[in-house]
Amino acid sequence: MIDPTIFKAYDIRGIYPDQIDEDGAYKIGRAFVDFLKIKEVAVGYDMRLSTPKLLPHLIQGINDAGAKVIDIGLTGTELMYFSVGHFGYESGIMMTASHNPAKYAGMKMVKAKSMPIAGDTGLMDICDLAINSNYQRTNLPKNIEKIDPFLEYKKKINEIYPIDKIKPFKVVVDAGNGMGGILVNKTFGGSALEIVPMYFEPDGSFPNHEANPIKDENTKELRKRVVEEKADLGIALDGDGDRCFFVNENGQISLGYYLVALIVEGMLKKYPNSKIIYENRNKWAIEDAIEKHGGIPVATPAGFAIMRPILMREEGAFGGETSSHFFYKDTYYADSSMATMAIVLGLMTDSGKKWSEILKPFRNKYFISGEINFKVDDANKVLEKIKKHYADIGLPIDELDGVAVDKDRDWRFSLRKSNTEPLVRLNVEGKSQEIVDVKTKEVETLIGFARAT
Repeated sequence: MIDPTIFKAYDIRGIYPDQIDEDGAYKIGRAFVDFLKIKEVAVGYDMRLSTPKLLPHLIQGINDAGAKVIDIGLTGTELMYFSVGHFGYESGIMMTASHNPAKYAGMKMVKAKSMPIAGDTGLMDICDLAINSNYQRTNLPKNIEKIDPFLEYKKKINEIYPIDKIKPFKVVVDAGNGMGGILVNKTFGGSALEIVPMYFEPDGSFPNHEANPIKDENTKELRKRVVEEKADLGIALDGDGDRCFFVNENGQISLGYYLVALIVEGMLKKYPNSKIIYENRNKWAIEDAIEKHGGIPVATPAGFAIMRPILMREEGAFGGETSSHFFYKDTYYADSSMATMAIVLGLMTDSGKKWSEILKPFRNKYFISGEINFKVDDANKVLEKIKKHYADIGLPIDELDGVAVDKDRDWRFSLRKSNTEPLVRLNVEGKSQEIVDVKTKEVETLIGFARAT
């Protein structure tokens, strides 16, 4: 069973077994190898309840198509990305549905050099092959090689910031019963850190809360715990561990937008005059940081499968999404939550400042609305309406990713459509919070639809 709608813009995600079952996993494995015409696939997998049921069939499909499986084990997505890049494998698949609820299964796919496979770079071709090819199981003998990439991975993180130099901070980490607990223990175990674990046990039923820190309710307990523990920092990880969110000592969540701008300085010190890749949602803080530290700004549409290939092509030092995907040249242009944790803890170590103090200059200068979603009947029609309104009053329109308008660094907004849902997403920034609030209300009224819950 394969429902073609599980093939999304950036990956595969669907409900098990209604939209993807064992036979579907087998056919996807066959189609993946047939499309790429490769002889080896690095395969990692998460702790979802559907994983033990689907994984053997994915592996059999890969083997039946004539390719060897490099089994990197139960791990986080960034280890699959790293393994393909570091060991030079031809391709990789991570069996995960990332931060989606427990009933979902999924896969993330890459080509050689850990280049992501997205909807317009092969994912839909794999879908067509999987659904329309008359694949028959040949049940060839298993061709599997097991490896543990973690020793090499930890060496790479230490090159980014030496873990043994990190001060003995008290850090509360909420892994949400996803893969993050394993990643943290293996990466930072033996360091001076005092780690207070929350939900480190991998459990695909997610008994405590969804492993999706972008939702406020899923970090509520962590924020409270940081204050109760008098901790220096809180960290929330998503289901497959490739995104991390930070909470300061006062229990306040730190925005990914500010974090991208903050990381720019260190990356440009290591790679002077390099390109920095960033999305067009909110950008003033990032562009200012790039200019200040001598980098070259490259704005892109949102989406890690869009940004990572651009970062690779441009040989940039760093790229970041405000949704907390952070990509590093040092990790083969892939996102890495462990590298980001090391960088943040390194900033606190080197500066001697609290996390709230490090971010304060950004909070006091760059005011934003946060992303606001609107459920609409026709996203393209809404974008055209907004574009026409602001063009008619003489303002320049930026159509890199939806519609963006910048009024002389007084205020700016970005409105773009979702790749996966009937939504438009609004982000507003301004030189004061009052201006942000006024412009947010103005654009919201023009959109004419209620905010999505």
